[in-house]
Amino acid sequence: MKKKDLYNLIHALAPAEKKFFKEYASQRHKETNYIRLFDAIANQKEFDEEALKSKFKDEKFINNFHVAKGYLYNIILEALRNMELHGNIVIEYHNLMSEAYLLFRKQLFDLALGRLDKALEICNRMDWPVHKKEVIFLKLRILNRKDLVYAGKYFSEVCYPELLDLSKAVRQLIEIRQMHKRISFVANTNGRFRTAEDEELVQKLMDNDLINQPDLIKSFDSIFAYYNIMAYFYWMKNDLKNTFEYEEKKWLLYKNYPDRIRENVQDVSTILYNLCQISFVNFWNEKAHYYLKLLEDLPVSTKEDRLFVRNKYIRARLVQLRSLELHHQDKYQHLIHPFLKEINSVLPQLEAIERLRSLYETIIVLIRFSHFTEALEYINRFFLEPDVEDLRPVHYPFVRIFNLICHYELKNTEILMNLINTTQYSLKKRGKFFVLEKIFIKHFKRLVNTPSSEKRTIIEELYNNLCTAAEDDYEKNGMKFIEQIAWFNKYLGTSSNFFK
Repeated sequence: MKKKDLYNLIHALAPAEKKFFKEYASQRHKETNYIRLFDAIANQKEFDEEALKSKFKDEKFINNFHVAKGYLYNIILEALRNMELHGNIVIEYHNLMSEAYLLFRKQLFDLALGRLDKALEICNRMDWPVHKKEVIFLKLRILNRKDLVYAGKYFSEVCYPELLDLSKAVRQLIEIRQMHKRISFVANTNGRFRTAEDEELVQKLMDNDLINQPDLIKSFDSIFAYYNIMAYFYWMKNDLKNTFEYEEKKWLLYKNYPDRIRENVQDVSTILYNLCQISFVNFWNEKAHYYLKLLEDLPVSTKEDRLFVRNKYIRARLVQLRSLELHHQDKYQHLIHPFLKEINSVLPQLEAIERLRSLYETIIVLIRFSHFTEALEYINRFFLEPDVEDLRPVHYPFVRIFNLICHYELKNTEILMNLINTTQYSLKKRGKFFVLEKIFIKHFKRLVNTPSSEKRTIIEELYNNLCTAAEDDYEKNGMKFIEQIAWFNKYLGTSSNFFK
């Protein structure tokens, strides 16, 4: 074991896990020095072995400190395994199956069948067709050894029809998950439809019997994948009303399977965040606050889940801020820096994709509230992320445009023309240089060397040209990304209708 392994393990524990460890250790291990050592390491901001040795210099275990650390490390893992056993339904299922196999090999058939009954109950509760097949096949093997006559009757009257249904459900799941994977890839790569060709490509994927006959879909996972496909499709069309409907169906589906919420709390928090986002943007305040409260109160059992859910909650609050009517914004300026402090506390711990999403929401809010210097800092952080173009191709081109706006507002005219040319090259290279982007770049080139007295006129002209282009439904989808920052309102003194 390396020097910092124990320190890293202790500091990765959630509060509930630390509490469980102490209860577990005090009940099963008479030696309390290990709990004291645990607390001492938990209180260290950086690992300091010499300080620990000094603190416990009068204790016997300090004479062989490496062994003591290894022993504590193993007790913690033992406690975590027991915590998972009592709280994780997936592990409970696999343990029941392992016990059933063990009892079967010892020819304790009735005991094995008892474990399978409990496993089958979990499969029904979770709607797991694949696992249910595993339970039925093992039950048949046991019955074949225990009672051949009954086994034949059980197979013909119970197993055969049920296995046919389960096989059909599994085939459905494989097919619809493959579709879901393809649709989600298009959605996360292209974002909302910007060309008719994009929409036609996805429409071909949607011409599927399962999509056109959803009543045939049976299992939880297949139904959920179907709702996800529909939500993606309507989101790409920028049809937020129908997107909301399918996101809400996903949440209601989970409500019917509460055990799944705990097992898939990150997926559930994403659903609730999406519902909050659409509700705030459309000013459905009652719905927005309802789902925000559900998101805040989601049950989490691990540090990783707690971090993920917390980030979704912070992002939902950021969406709430950016969705405020402009005349209310001055009243909420004091909230910006507390939000930045909170978002900075979670950003380093997030996976890259989540970090980029959070950075994007932060950039939107900062520009909307005219914090251009800070917005530029987060834009730079966005671009410095590894593989940013591959991970967030949806947001990348718009952050490029927001970068130009921030430099313009900060009067960085010396570098602005170079940035405009770089942005144009970057968007062309990635096939993202659509009509709106061309209009934007064209007018920004004019803005750089224009006298201050004429700048407002060019910005008004830019906005009017963008609005004219956005009469096309595909360009309107792009305009919604630009309108999120409400930058034009600063010069035009009016609120656009693109969000409504």
